[in-house]
Parts: sequence; C-alpha cells; structure tokens
Amino acid sequence: MKQVFVSHTQKDMDFCDAFDRVCASVGIKRFRSEFESISPPAWKTVKEAMNNSIALFFLVGNQLVISQDLNYPEWRYTQNWIAYEIGLACQRAIDV
Repeated sequence: MKQVFVSHTQKDMDFCDAFDRVCASVGIKRFRSEFESISPPAWKTVKEAMNNSIALFFLVGNQLVISQDLNYPEWRYTQNWIAYEIGLACQRAIDV
C-alpha cells in the first residue's frame, strides 16, 4: 500500500482528520504524527516515514494561517518542522 506523509499543525485537527478520512476512503496509508507521540530523536522517525512515502501533503488549515498572521511564538516551532519535512521530501525527490 502506498503511503503519503502529512505535514500539518496540531491546531488544525478537524482539517487533518478530514484529510485522513479521504485518504482512507481510497486506500491510501498516511503518516501523520503529533510530536508528542514520536520517540526521541523525532527527526529520525520523521526521516524514516518520509523515506517510506511517495508524496508529502502540506496541509494549510485556518489555525496555521492565524498562527502565522498573528506571529504566535509556537508558529516558529511549527515552521521549523515544516521546513525540515519539506526539505527532506525535496532531497528524496518526493512530490510535495
């Protein structure tokens, strides 16, 4: 079964859940993790999941946009992970 990697912010859970349901309905496995559920070092788990994926979907939900627009401090943390994940995908020639 093909796997896709889902890059997202935890604040957009409803949006992420909807995406998961669509993937499941067409038989696509997805890797979507919340940082708290990844054993350290988190970057290693993310890299392994990316290596097993055929595409990266970067989900931009309302809460991500609001966090960015209002320059919330946690946005910088999210931004670092997004950059890392997209960088990995590009390095591996995985569609983004």
